[in-house]
Amino acid sequence: MKAVKTYLIRAYRRTLLDFIQAEKKQNQFTLPTRTFQISPEELLLFHQEKVEQAKRLTELLNQLPEKQKEIIYLRFYNQLSYLEIAEIIDL
Repeated sequence: MKAVKTYLIRAYRRTLLDFIQAEKKQNQFTLPTRTFQISPEELLLFHQEKVEQAKRLTELLNQLPEKQKEIIYLRFYNQLSYLEIAEIIDL
């Protein structure tokens, strides 16, 4: 069943690619142009949400024990693996 699905996906992909190439040859292939505009209000709301999330994250991080803070620092700021962190903090 998996082989049939793979075959069908590949066949469909190949058909689409052939169609695109044929359209390009005829110089009729155009991608639809879409413009997305974000209103100033939406930008402000987005920024406010990010600020609130950052504040909440800081509050939660400050509630952690020192050892857990150290683990987070080693993992996300120093990009250490879990094994490296375990060696450093003797876990």
